[in-house]
Amino acid sequence: MGILKRLFGKIEEVNKGEAALEELDQTWTINLEEEANDFWFQMEQNLLIILSKQQADWTKWSVLSFLSILSKAKKPLNCFIK
Repeated sequence: MGILKRLFGKIEEVNKGEAALEELDQTWTINLEEEANDFWFQMEQNLLIILSKQQADWTKWSVLSFLSILSKAKKPLNCFIK
């Protein structure tokens, strides 16, 4: 998703004349570290939202309940695990 934000942002800048057309090539460069950090940041946000909605009691949390929350994530976890 980060690459699409950069691409559409750069297209807007080119349309407004704030950036040169040649700068669109640089937008397609994928920074895997940045993408991975964005993914885990979104995962943390999703976990906090889910936990606050469920008003979880931290003393009763188990590994299985944590894994069930992770399974609700929109992206698979194994995309950055190698």
